[in-house]
Amino acid sequence: MTSHQNIKEHVNNVRNHTMACMDGRVSNEGKIGFAGSGVLLERDPATNLPIAKYMDKFVEMVKSGQVTEITWHPGCGAAELCLKRNGNSNPSSSEVDTEARLFAERLAKALQEMTGVIMPLPRMISVNDLHHEERGVYVDTTNRFHLHMDRKKLPNGFVLSPLPMDDLEYMLEQAEVAILIAFKGHGLGESAFSDKQPFFISVIREAKDKNVLLGFETAIENRVKKEFPEYRDKIKVNTINV
Repeated sequence: MTSHQNIKEHVNNVRNHTMACMDGRVSNEGKIGFAGSGVLLERDPATNLPIAKYMDKFVEMVKSGQVTEITWHPGCGAAELCLKRNGNSNPSSSEVDTEARLFAERLAKALQEMTGVIMPLPRMISVNDLHHEERGVYVDTTNRFHLHMDRKKLPNGFVLSPLPMDDLEYMLEQAEVAILIAFKGHGLGESAFSDKQPFFISVIREAKDKNVLLGFETAIENRVKKEFPEYRDKIKVNTINV
């Protein structure tokens, strides 16, 4: 499991501001993590953008300066999963990259139009590794966690933010995506995890915010038992107050 003290050392005073992929290969300096920078969020068929409850929250964050830019990266597993869910059973790498880029561009343009705040063209983040090497998920409820400050102190992992959606079902779905990538996708694979070296899901929470994601630990454990019974002894959940 992840060390309390090491995680605490990676929580800064500066708020993160970049909407980026939760992918552990993508730098976490200033990152608010979503699967594919939001590419898997439920869409409005009329606009092909996230549905209103998500867009409204993104608008709030842009207006308040909590989000100042959006990034995307080539080889995005979430973008690939999005295409597969929409009928493309075997998308090419170029199709995956196009989906990730176009979604980020549409989202940035829409947020600029809705807020009047200038949003830069989404920035591409290069990833050096072809395969995922995440050993778990950091659920950052503080919006101040910087995983890559010192790679030697913490294992690489997905960084998932419940902000702006402090929504239990949404968080469960995003955690499932991380599990699928790690165990069945381009990740380390099932053999890399065991009851002694589990895939961790660590909720990082301000000590004063005891109601944030209340019930998440029990809910994700129940979801794992239901959706991934073969992995139940290989996935451990904990909460770390900072």
